Amino acid sequence: MAAKSLSGINHTRNQGAHYGMLLPFLRSLVGTTTQTCIIWPFSAAPDGYGRIRFGNRRMTAHRAMCILAHGEPPTSKYESAHSCGHGHLGCVNPNHLSWKTRKENDMDKDMHGTRLCGDRHPSSALTETDVEEIRELAKTRRMTQRAIAKRFGITQGHVSNIKRRLRRAPYQIAEVS
Repeated sequence: MAAKSLSGINHTRNQGAHYGMLLPFLRSLVGTTTQTCIIWPFSAAPDGYGRIRFGNRRMTAHRAMCILAHGEPPTSKYESAHSCGHGHLGCVNPNHLSWKTRKENDMDKDMHGTRLCGDRHPSSALTETDVEEIRELAKTRRMTQRAIAKRFGITQGHVSNIKRRLRRAPYQIAEVS
């Protein structure tokens, strides 16, 4: 078992949990009044989210919890969103979950500082410093876009998009009204 700490609360992930324990665990949380994060105690994917078979499909544990506590989403375009900002740590507290659109969920992630964008995204090839350097090189025309692309291991089209700010706009937190 691997132990983690969240706001002083120690919890463990039961790596060898029997499949039959997962859904009963979630069902036991419906109606809870606790306001602290309840961390998924079973094994989780590398992104921190628990996974479960619910009905005839696999989904994240927090989505299954949201269905149990709040019913099916209004439409298939809705996501289960965390008000606590600890979804990536495995929070499944039904009081922290609600149905939101992708845009609303992304605004929450911006507010919590948990959205993976820019150099925080795992598949990002460039850091923010790289992006600024590319913009400066392209602006001063000290190098051609092809030469810049070769230097950073990206395409000339990507350099052009960065220069015109069509890609990698400076990261800003969305305002929540």
